[in-house]
Amino acid sequence: MIDASLTRARLSGTKEIDMQRMRLLIVDDNEDIRNILHHLLQSKGYEIDEACDGVEALTLLQRHVYVLVITDYRMPRLNGLALLALIQERWKGLPVLLISSYLSQEHEDLARRYGVYAILRKPLDHMRLFETVTAA
Repeated sequence: MIDASLTRARLSGTKEIDMQRMRLLIVDDNEDIRNILHHLLQSKGYEIDEACDGVEALTLLQRHVYVLVITDYRMPRLNGLALLALIQERWKGLPVLLISSYLSQEHEDLARRYGVYAILRKPLDHMRLFETVTAA
C-alpha cells in the first residue's frame, strides 16, 4: 500500500501522476471495445483515457503520464505495432499491452522485438486482463 503522504509524485517536468488513481490509456478504433475496457478497468480504480487510433494516442501521451498503454493492433492512421515502436523510442519503459484478434505470428514476434509488455487475444478474458494490468 502506498503511504498517503506519497500520493503525488513529480514526473518529467510539469507532469504529475496520482499514485492512488493510476492512469491507463486505451487505444482502439472500435468504440464498443474502448467502452467495455474503460468500464471494466475504471471499476478496478484506474483512471482511463481513450484514443481511437495511434495518432490520437501520441497526442495524449505528450499531455499525460500513463502507467500502461493498452492498444489494439489493427487501426487506421497508425497501427498498434507502429505505436508500440514510437512509445519505446519516446517513452522508454512505458509498458504496452497489445490486444488483437488479427495478429500473425510474424507480427507477434515483431511486437516482442519492439518490447511489448504482453499480448492478449480477443475476445479478452477479463480475469487475464485484470491480472496482466495489475502486474504491469
